[in-house]
Amino acid sequence: MNLHIIAGGMSGAEEGALDAASDIGTSYSGWMASGYRVLGGTRKDIGMTYGLEQTTSANLSDRTRLMVHEADLVLFFGKEKLRWFRTVSSYAEGHCPVETVNPDYDCADWVAAILIATHGAQNIFVTGDRDDRRPGIKEKTKAIMLKVLNEQAKQRSSSENPESAETVSPLPEMRGQAMAEVHRIQRAIKDGSAPGEGSTLHSQQRRQDLP
Repeated sequence: MNLHIIAGGMSGAEEGALDAASDIGTSYSGWMASGYRVLGGTRKDIGMTYGLEQTTSANLSDRTRLMVHEADLVLFFGKEKLRWFRTVSSYAEGHCPVETVNPDYDCADWVAAILIATHGAQNIFVTGDRDDRRPGIKEKTKAIMLKVLNEQAKQRSSSENPESAETVSPLPEMRGQAMAEVHRIQRAIKDGSAPGEGSTLHSQQRRQDLP
């Protein structure tokens, strides 16, 4: 499975995901509003650094819709109560699942479990909260994604060089282990002690309960 990270130029979770992909050597792409516009100004620096494309419109929603519809899965680093989460979820309705990740926990295993349990999603749109609203989220997102992408790179290397790899569980068994981990975390969420922020593999089904 070759992951491809999709993220725009928003400060915080999106920038952290791009940093992680660049550091590991994972492919990435993304969109920014015309003029490299972001909330509160422009970020031509990050647009140029990561080669992000610009939409023809200065409307931020256009770049978000593009990235959602290029994705197989959206990872949202932040809380479901955010208006930004509801916006992203509305764009993803009927297209791809949206899963929340709590950046305050070292939950790389949770993210890896989601990737396996969603049957090999490859194009991952990473978005979430901003640094100005949740200080440190960029570095926390980067740290989690570095672990996830590094492990994925190791697995890909093992599959390409089986003679030098340790024994790897077959995919069906891996999916079973992933689902067991997801169910364990879901139970912990219900008890108020899990790394995910209200996340489930079927978060789309609960959107009708959101304001």
